[in-house]
Amino acid sequence: MSLKKTLCSLIAVSTLFSLTSQIEAAVVDIFISAGQSNANAGSKVFGIGAEEALKKSGVYSNVVVVKTAHSGNAITQWHYKGSLKSNFFIDFFSEFKDKKPMGALEAKIVEVISNGDTPVFRGMFWWQGESNTVTKAMLDSNDVDMIKDFEGIVAGIDAGLKNAGLESTKWNFIVNTVYRSTGHDEVNEALARIASLPRGAIFDTQKGTHRVYPKKSGDPVHGYDHQLVGKRNAELFIATFKKSSQKK
Repeated sequence: MSLKKTLCSLIAVSTLFSLTSQIEAAVVDIFISAGQSNANAGSKVFGIGAEEALKKSGVYSNVVVVKTAHSGNAITQWHYKGSLKSNFFIDFFSEFKDKKPMGALEAKIVEVISNGDTPVFRGMFWWQGESNTVTKAMLDSNDVDMIKDFEGIVAGIDAGLKNAGLESTKWNFIVNTVYRSTGHDEVNEALARIASLPRGAIFDTQKGTHRVYPKKSGDPVHGYDHQLVGKRNAELFIATFKKSSQKK
């Protein structure tokens, strides 16, 4: 075979391989569920419910929900006074330069890339607040550490995504209300203010068929159909953010 024919054959094979690679590469839409005990209930069925609903919707491609939770932890275990803390490094991105161990979200991104696919981070479902402290004085002075800490988590995720080479500011989040005894609802007011931040929305867990306390559960803090709450989170996410985050 002549050199010219050989080169032509190599070019054809290379082109075919490139086209095949492009066809086989898939977009993987990644979400994360996070928080404390309600996010952790029943082997993290909150995240499972969200994942099932997102897949069923057909809005996103190859949906994966990274499921994390830390029962009994206040938000200060993720971020405190301007610094990211241990739960953030476990759930999202590592604090170590060699990336060992990797955060759960980080590990999923690396896995998707290693498989030859394209990861896109779409959003977070956050169910946490039972262990937080917010006072009326904090709300009145607009000086709420819980809100500042959540903003720190968002900034940390943005930075981690940017370092991973992903779009870092086009994801969204849902926060969930938590049980508070009558007359002590400052945490939910803080969550409402978090939801008013750019990219946010809030789901009221205290009303609806997902709220099984007191009819089916005597525990007001954990009396939910957690999987159904996850489903409702996904539905709210789609209804609120579909235009900005749906698959192309």
